[in-house]
Amino acid sequence: WGADATANWGWFSKNIEIPIQYDNLTELKHDCAHELFHAVQNQYLAFPTMVLNRWWMEATADYAAAELMGTKKYVPISATHLQKSLGTTDSVHEYQSARFVDYLMRHQGINFNRLWEHTTSVWSADMVPVIGNYVATIKGTSFPDIYHDYARQIVFGADNLNFQGTLTPYELATQTEMPLATKNLSKAFTLPKYSAGLWGIKPEIGSASPSRSLILELDEDLPTGVFADVFVLYDHQWITGSPTPTATLQKARQSEVVTVGPGQLLFVLISNGTTDGKSATVKVSELDFTVDPAELEAQLGRQCDFTVKAQNIPKEYTSVNFVWDFGDGESKDESNLSKGNEIVPVFDGKAQTVISHKYMQDGSYILEVEMLDLNDNKMSKAMAAINIPKEEVTVSILPPRIITYELKDGA
Repeated sequence: WGADATANWGWFSKNIEIPIQYDNLTELKHDCAHELFHAVQNQYLAFPTMVLNRWWMEATADYAAAELMGTKKYVPISATHLQKSLGTTDSVHEYQSARFVDYLMRHQGINFNRLWEHTTSVWSADMVPVIGNYVATIKGTSFPDIYHDYARQIVFGADNLNFQGTLTPYELATQTEMPLATKNLSKAFTLPKYSAGLWGIKPEIGSASPSRSLILELDEDLPTGVFADVFVLYDHQWITGSPTPTATLQKARQSEVVTVGPGQLLFVLISNGTTDGKSATVKVSELDFTVDPAELEAQLGRQCDFTVKAQNIPKEYTSVNFVWDFGDGESKDESNLSKGNEIVPVFDGKAQTVISHKYMQDGSYILEVEMLDLNDNKMSKAMAAINIPKEEVTVSILPPRIITYELKDGA
């Protein structure tokens, strides 16, 4: 055996061959258990049948070694794992698919022994539908739903931190940066059967706004069995429990608006759990929301006027709600309240109004304006900085005056 030798169960000889040198005992245990499970598989299935679904043989053998033997050793998930069809055999993907087996046990509550015996009794050239039908019978759901949840878990689930070599969601994604000058992005997804695509967007956040409001839309309705999820997360952030998306996309005529703050990333995850290849195109555009002027120095007690403007509002909105806070606390003057709101109609994707206020004390203030839909869901936010300087009082001190009176006529 050379330095590059690997453990092997002889598909023809039926012998188990193990290298003479290992870095640690866990790797030795894992390889022995993996190859031994191949021998067990051969008690159920003939060699040609095992070759026909090589991915399932390797995935279940690696799961058995990791969980039944207890090595907890899995091949790390790579950025291309979800892009390839479940069932791919390329000397890497089939071993990574042990994580799919683990997902079925851990998150779907499937019994490994019963699943294995079912797959050996109902054999197929494509084992994925066999697995899907079995799980659907047990859980009362469809395989596209199962694969959809698996894709969420494998990317965003906090369980990933228990596995060595875990990549962050952004490292798993096709990455796109979105500078301030970029207002529109688009990505076409080509999805083989039983696969998923992950798009990670890193928006630049400027100093003039606390966040960026982004609109997500589909070119066409998604076909049955295909799902699109939108997540807004910080880098190196995973989700405990079931990863719930920020928004979902399904219909071309329905858009979603999400807010991305400093340090946050935008993710679009599209899964295809069907037996055919699918495609989808996602468009991202920016909702332009401003307060003008963004900076103002004004006199005490003088009226300050601000134009609040929104552009590129999604076509399904007919009105929006502008809610503002001038930042100088509560006021009892009904004609000069610090807080207020206005329902503003939308025409051709635009909405605009003017708001006014008088500051009665000197100081620095922040005007905050939020745009909400009519269900009070936040769509965007803009701010302006106002400075009211102290009024200067000029006091003049004159020199003393000497007045001389002259008395005449005997006075």
